[in-house]
Amino acid sequence: MRFPGVEAKAVINSVSDRIAISAGSACTADSVEPSHVLLAIGLTAQEAHSSVRIGMGRFNTEGEITEAAEGIVEAVRGAARLAAG
Repeated sequence: MRFPGVEAKAVINSVSDRIAISAGSACTADSVEPSHVLLAIGLTAQEAHSSVRIGMGRFNTEGEITEAAEGIVEAVRGAARLAAG
């Protein structure tokens, strides 16, 4: 998912304690470089830096998915407010 104008790290920092979310693949999650995969599909570095990867499994419940979505929306809104100054 991509949230234009919002740094992915701000969203991740807000929800990573309760949602499986990162800025890249599991093997490069600690990297500050934009995802090479996102760059390869044509995103700019700025677009890649506003993108997140969300993990979900077959055992997640509908309630957990709803809770995660609501948490992400809240985090994105907060990060957008901070970015707007």
